[in-house]
Amino acid sequence: MSLDTKTKSRIIKEESSRFLDSQFGGLDLSGSPDLQSVVLESFETEDKHGFHNVDVRADLSGLRKFLANPDNESLARVAEESGDPELMDRVNDVRAGSVAQEFCARHPEYLACDDNLRKIVIYLSHETTGMFFDPDEIEDGISELSHRGVWTLANIERVYQQLTSEGLLRVPANIIRKLNSHERLAVVRLAQSGDTQGALQSYLSYALNDPNPQSHIASDPSLVELCDRACLFVFSAWAADFSPTKERMAYIKQYAAGRPLTLNLIVAAWESLKAEEKGELRSKLIGLKDEPTTRQEISQGLDELDDEAVKSLYKQTRRHISRISSGAGILE
Repeated sequence: MSLDTKTKSRIIKEESSRFLDSQFGGLDLSGSPDLQSVVLESFETEDKHGFHNVDVRADLSGLRKFLANPDNESLARVAEESGDPELMDRVNDVRAGSVAQEFCARHPEYLACDDNLRKIVIYLSHETTGMFFDPDEIEDGISELSHRGVWTLANIERVYQQLTSEGLLRVPANIIRKLNSHERLAVVRLAQSGDTQGALQSYLSYALNDPNPQSHIASDPSLVELCDRACLFVFSAWAADFSPTKERMAYIKQYAAGRPLTLNLIVAAWESLKAEEKGELRSKLIGLKDEPTTRQEISQGLDELDDEAVKSLYKQTRRHISRISSGAGILE
């Protein structure tokens, strides 16, 4: 008769227990601590006799937070004192990330993308260290700049403003940016060739980062100033006889009388201004004066007259006053 597994296990356990003694046959085990059973003791803040008291009221949350997420200064100090290269690299990366986060928080208009980051890193590295980084290894470049102490908020903001003013950074679709030198030249060439509408289209497309800006600029009041600038820029490049000056620009805006500028309106203003400038030039050539004679000039002229001229002027003045007072001069 065969035994099942369960029965076999029970018989083995019972038979074995007869030969095994958990107390090792009554031997004294006081000198062998490893063979004694471990007594689990519970922790009490105070004993019944009052010999020890443990203060557990202190808030340890701050310590827990520090251990879970130590601050940068503490990490930097530990890294410096320990000389641990891995910890120093970690501190360096944390610092660089903190600077980048602060910059983005202070400049919400900045478009965070690889292209803009690459340009900022390359420009800053060349300006401050003379080094050029591989465009595909920008993260290494940031680490190096941070290690050298030049990856700072002030430096990044300065480079950002410089690149923005030159129109070299990409911007969000709803942000107006300045045209860079290549884009301005392209617009000028179009205008000089006579394609003024194409030049306007290109200018607005570059400024708005939109390939089809005509779809919404006509009805968007916030873009009126941009359209005015675009028209003036294109007209200045197109009109061969026009050179922009502060006075001429002010005249064109005054002529527009608050209306949005168009190329036709600017042409009309320029024709009117040319006529005025031609009249002023003619007056200067023949010696006419537009300004009224001042009292000082009158007094100086009288001093230069001789006695006979003074008497003649006196008689003419009396006759003129007499005619006015008699009423004849009013109807003439």
